[in-house]
Amino acid sequence: MNARLAVLGVWLAALPLAVDLPVSRDSSRTNPLQVEVAGGGGQFAIVGRGCEGEVLRVTRNQLRSGALIVEHRLPKDFVIGVRAGSVQTTLNTSTQVMVAFPGQNPLDAERYDHTARYSNRYVNPYIGREGRRAGLGIGVMRADRRFVVRGEDFSLEAPITGHVRLGGEQNRLTLRWMEDVPLESEGHFSADLSSRPTRKFEAGAFVGLAGPYDGAMFGLRGRMWFTPEAALQIKASVAGYGQYGVYGSVTARLPGVR
Repeated sequence: MNARLAVLGVWLAALPLAVDLPVSRDSSRTNPLQVEVAGGGGQFAIVGRGCEGEVLRVTRNQLRSGALIVEHRLPKDFVIGVRAGSVQTTLNTSTQVMVAFPGQNPLDAERYDHTARYSNRYVNPYIGREGRRAGLGIGVMRADRRFVVRGEDFSLEAPITGHVRLGGEQNRLTLRWMEDVPLESEGHFSADLSSRPTRKFEAGAFVGLAGPYDGAMFGLRGRMWFTPEAALQIKASVAGYGQYGVYGSVTARLPGVR
């Protein structure tokens, strides 16, 4: 992973910082280099269910996630970028073992609790095309380990990431696969409906599916642009069984050198 990060750093350093773009009210087109730092934490649940879907036990687990995203806009609405970060997970598991105690019959159930803590570092380079009314992107995911879906016995390997956007800057629907920022702050698959009623404020509502949270994760987010080049975003989400997430990010758009 360290070697990949070194190669990534060299690649980013070699990116051109100036492109000829037409004058536009959209600052992302006149400021072609965008940097975002995001982080936060939350809690997800692993729910053990019986044969008929009844809930047998609920185990709550904690995660913290942070990310750095660097994106460069190229001519004709093409973009190239990279997401890199780490997801730190505290995974609590409980196992029932049937054992026979001396002088006791029938067999009794003995429960063993186990806590595992680990960090999953990842790098996600991507390319795409972000037009005024639609966008499409695809990337490659390289991570230290598989991603949690429903505990240690159910995990996900996601070599490909991507998104589809319908709509423009003011109103849009975006479907993402392994592209939430920071990673696992919404869900491995998320649908985001957002609106920008003014030049300075953007609001959105999203639903996350496919883990690590049990069921659907519902959230709201708001982003305030203090200047055309700097913004602060806060997002929060909740789900059943005491699941939640609170995350924030800072975005900066750097002007091109002409």
